[in-house]
Parts: sequence; structure tokens; C-alpha cells
Amino acid sequence: RPQFAPAHAALAHAYIVKHDYDHAAEELQRVIALDPKSESAYDQLGLIYLSQKQPAKAEDAFTRLLKVNPISAEAHAGLAGALSDEHRNAEALEEYKRVADIDSLYQGVNYNMGVMEARLNRYDDAIASLLKQRQAGDDPDNENLLAAVYEAKGMKKQADEARQKAAEFHEQK
Repeated sequence: RPQFAPAHAALAHAYIVKHDYDHAAEELQRVIALDPKSESAYDQLGLIYLSQKQPAKAEDAFTRLLKVNPISAEAHAGLAGALSDEHRNAEALEEYKRVADIDSLYQGVNYNMGVMEARLNRYDDAIASLLKQRQAGDDPDNENLLAAVYEAKGMKKQADEARQKAAEFHEQK
């Protein structure tokens, strides 16, 4: 049954498990051709393109997903990732803000907003986002970025405290 979209989706999954992303992308394109409303196919395809450092193709996949489901947090996050990879930081930040509006607990959204805000030299906003991330679930990357932003603002004491927290995470491992 060559027109059976779930079989192509299962085959795509098998290729993903084998790390054969080119064939997985081909199968996901078949799924989309057979079922243009398959949100998971667009999402997986976009993620494959992101992992392969093909942000323009990822952007296309996530934009197409947003046409199917305009309030998909995954689509907005994926689109933000693609825009970030293209150094379109202001646009990426807006997409991360949409993710936060849809799902304030979306994994890493405040950290990613902090990254974009830091790139845009919006240090106060970056600090606020990174402190929110600290409350939602902290990690050494968040603390290291927070330290860098504090340092950029000339806030040495706070930068040292954030670096210490990052070091504590590494000691716990």
C-alpha cells in the first residue's frame, strides 16, 4: 500500500533510529504529500534539517507546520531555532516569545530567549529571562550565560555567583 501514510511515517522513524536522516527526510516528504496535515511529519522534518545545519529548509518545514497549526509551540520553537541559526536574532526572539505565550513551561524557552536577548545586547531582558529559566529548571549553560551577561553589564559580583552555581552543577555530576 504505497499510499499508506502511516507506513511511510514508521519507515521514517526507523531511518531516524538508524541515523539515516536523508532517507528519513525523503519518507517524511512522502508522508506530507499523502497527508498534508501531518503535524508530526513537518516537525520531524524540520528537526532533521536543523540537525543537518540546513536552517532554510528547517524554516520552510516549520512555517508549513504553522499553516496547519498556528499555535504549535513546537513549530514556533523550531522556527526560532532556524532563524537563530541564520543569525536572524530579533526574529528568533519573537518566535521564542510566541512559544512562551503558548506554553510558558516549554523546555528551555527562557534560556533561548536569554540567548537571543544577549546577542541583541538587551542585557536587562536577558537577565530577566535567564532568572526565569533558573526558576523553571536551572543548568550550567544557563548559569554560564547569566555570568557572561552580568559581566557584560559590569556586575562582577553577580557574575561570580553565577559562575559558582555553574561549577556546583559540574561537581554534582
